[in-house]
Amino acid sequence: MVKMVDNYDYFDNNIFLYCEESVLSKKIRSVNSCILYEPSTQAIHMHKNGSRSNSFRQFMYWCESRIYYIENYSDFSKITKKNPEVHIQSKTRNTNDTILVEEFMNNTDLTMIICVYNCENYIAKTLRSIDDQRYKSFNLIIIDDSSTDKTLDEINSNLPRSILGTTEVVCLQNNAGVAYARNLGMMKARTKYIMYIDADDLLYPEMVEKLISKIESDDELIGVGCYLEYIDELDNAIGGGIYLGSTSKSEFFEKAKGNKLIFMHLSTIINRESALKVGGIELNGFEDCDARFQDYCEDLDLFTRLSDLYTENKALIVLPEVLYKYRKTMDSVSSNTEAMFTKMKYVKHNLIKRRKCEEESTFNEYYYSLTEVELLDIKRRVKASDYYRKAGFAVVNKKFMKGIYMMGQHSLYLHNMWFPK
Repeated sequence: MVKMVDNYDYFDNNIFLYCEESVLSKKIRSVNSCILYEPSTQAIHMHKNGSRSNSFRQFMYWCESRIYYIENYSDFSKITKKNPEVHIQSKTRNTNDTILVEEFMNNTDLTMIICVYNCENYIAKTLRSIDDQRYKSFNLIIIDDSSTDKTLDEINSNLPRSILGTTEVVCLQNNAGVAYARNLGMMKARTKYIMYIDADDLLYPEMVEKLISKIESDDELIGVGCYLEYIDELDNAIGGGIYLGSTSKSEFFEKAKGNKLIFMHLSTIINRESALKVGGIELNGFEDCDARFQDYCEDLDLFTRLSDLYTENKALIVLPEVLYKYRKTMDSVSSNTEAMFTKMKYVKHNLIKRRKCEEESTFNEYYYSLTEVELLDIKRRVKASDYYRKAGFAVVNKKFMKGIYMMGQHSLYLHNMWFPK
């Protein structure tokens, strides 16, 4: 996979890069039948088989143009139809790395976004379930958050040819977290709708078709999701699922007007313009925290801020139908529940502030204002929640006595019997 270099990267002469902002200062220039690219540039037009003149007027005649947003560290990928792979050479070191390349995207209304990190065991199945969708008109952006296993090899080997031409693979040099990766996917997408898919989950073949049909049937809808069922590491249904979200606009408006948090899974088709209007996925204000709080409940935060648009008669709903398989593993059970509860309280805190037309708090401001009693209450609720989830897993595994014990502990913590007043 691509490894970004210190100064310039060379591309083969199938691709010409033109930077609108910096061509006059010679930041991009032709050298030995190749094109030099400076990583610090921000906006790039990519043209296939285009003219090499620096005259801006000629760009108007070049076909299949598309704008890329490249971060300062330049995480990106490229594609040509003729060559599924492109080799790059570094000016500062002798390398010949292989880069997954991006073909020109479809003129479609939907971009599906997968953020991956160390998912070598599941990503191939997820890609196949996407390829099996009845609805075929979509782009796919895969953002690898600096995986340390063979995830990228699995993507390269298992990306179906039928969606290769509309897929972009972005490789982050450093692990930045799921919130950053998802926000980057939102920014890179250019379609009316976006949809996030977890890298280890599976979709029913009719899922996208049903969701896109529903959201396009009503201009007041800015998000449409569905119910989810739990599966294990072997794709077996284990009982239970996620049955959250309003099933009608009237139900949603009642929740939004009542200042309720909006719980939905991110496997929801979302109006991208609306998501950007409310700020996208929040990344700022977490700088002084020990944990990556921005990576917890970022979906809850986004959907709750989207609910502010109820004043414009915009709604988020779910289809009351299981169309998505959510993989439940022991890793997901042992996630940082305390960070999740803290983030949930922060989302609620800012929801109330927005509805009162007050300035929102950054997470740092909120977190360091919590009293000792409030922190203790969070710990109590976390313990109750952990016992509840463990009880559920015990019952699924037919360990009923253990399940009863766990539910008893859940009740004690929930009613504040193990914590001092």
